[in-house]
Amino acid sequence: LNSIRLYKSKFEGTVSSQIGKLVDLKWLWIHENDFTGRVPTEVGQLVKLEGVTLHGNRFDPVIHVDENHRSGGVGLNNIVPPSLCSLKGEILKHLWTDCEEGALTPAFSDEEGEGNTRGIVVNEGVQACVCCTRCFPRKNDGVVVPDK
Repeated sequence: LNSIRLYKSKFEGTVSSQIGKLVDLKWLWIHENDFTGRVPTEVGQLVKLEGVTLHGNRFDPVIHVDENHRSGGVGLNNIVPPSLCSLKGEILKHLWTDCEEGALTPAFSDEEGEGNTRGIVVNEGVQACVCCTRCFPRKNDGVVVPDK
């Protein structure tokens, strides 16, 4: 099995951690359903993934701290587990999720005000994804806002 295409299929519930056993999976398209819970970290074991679409579900965000990004010490509000972000690069080229354009802004000064870039600041109150290739903003009621 190298492709799961369940998008816009009205699926509900959680995504099983057993997904990590699908070692030949290249495409995981599960956007615009009603999945809840967390995206399993086991997705990060799928080293052949070329594309993942998660947007338009109701996944729980994971707050995690990344030493390369700052958010007032709170961590990144992100549904994408770090194990999946680590796959981005050579093979994983498409990672789409619910996040907000402009959620990340550069931090341009250090303590002495020298103007050195010191990473990225996550704007408070928004959902960010530092490894996604495309963001889909969401309304407060969880409905995806279509592109203009």
